[in-house]
Amino acid sequence: NIDMEAQLLLDRHGLRQRAYSPSTLQEFAACPYRFALKVVYGLRPSDRPESLQRMDALVRGLLFHRAAFGTVKRLRDRGLLPVTDQNLDAALDILDVQIEEASNEYTARYSPALPAIWKAEVAMIRADLRGWLRNMPTEPQWVPVSAELAFGGPLDKDHDPGSVPDVVKVLDEFSVLGSIDLIEQGTHGVYRITDYKTGRVPYPLPEMVGGGSYLQPLMYALVAEAILGGSVGGGRLQFATMRGAYKSVPIYLNEYGKRGLRKVLDAIDSAVRNGFLPAAPREGACEYCDYVPVCGPYEEDRTRRKSSVELKPLTQIRGMK
Repeated sequence: NIDMEAQLLLDRHGLRQRAYSPSTLQEFAACPYRFALKVVYGLRPSDRPESLQRMDALVRGLLFHRAAFGTVKRLRDRGLLPVTDQNLDAALDILDVQIEEASNEYTARYSPALPAIWKAEVAMIRADLRGWLRNMPTEPQWVPVSAELAFGGPLDKDHDPGSVPDVVKVLDEFSVLGSIDLIEQGTHGVYRITDYKTGRVPYPLPEMVGGGSYLQPLMYALVAEAILGGSVGGGRLQFATMRGAYKSVPIYLNEYGKRGLRKVLDAIDSAVRNGFLPAAPREGACEYCDYVPVCGPYEEDRTRRKSSVELKPLTQIRGMK
């Protein structure tokens, strides 16, 4: 049993009391204990003062997003949206400038020890982003209207001018904060949101919440609906790299999706308020986990011996499309 003081503390971290970003909530499906350490307790890996030998995945993603945001912003400022076959060359020139600026910023921040390797990886990001931009004219019915639309955080030059400082409620009760990579409006007036991914395309493809690992499309679609005051048809995961074959995975905002999302959020909220956040990693989740020194390397083996009844809500989330 949980005493009253502990219960009050746990309730403060419940999803109906505290605002979370979709990316942090996705940690729960990977491993509830990782979610507890990273999100609830706020533990972070120790800083590594040495300079980078290679560009790690987090830095690569940040650089990609920064360059993509800067490109859409400059294109909008210069009246070059939507991108068409006729203005594509001008758009690519703008993209190259944005990549250079983002690369210079992150080079100064991380001081890569091997500049030649760093430059090679920046060149790969440039190739990915040029492919991303070249795909835009294939969907002339969608016009970008906002990039990096932030909510629940400070307003700055790195986010869309339409950003709002307040958190946004979704499904009438869950507070959300974050930033939407891209919002487009179709010729029929309906909006859609895009969340960029730079990794591999998952299998099976997400249809709603992707086993609790892809909450952004639905949550951000609901946020965009609240901020823009217009109809949002849903979202998509855009695997915007050669590695991801520039595949776009649509996820529709409908009653089925809303019910599924509510089920996931209710399950996470219940786990937090009940203080039940065990080490129960998804298969393969420990391989790149920063918290392995806390748990040890054998949690996946131990998870197989834990009560399936107590882990049923987690198993149900992981089984949702």
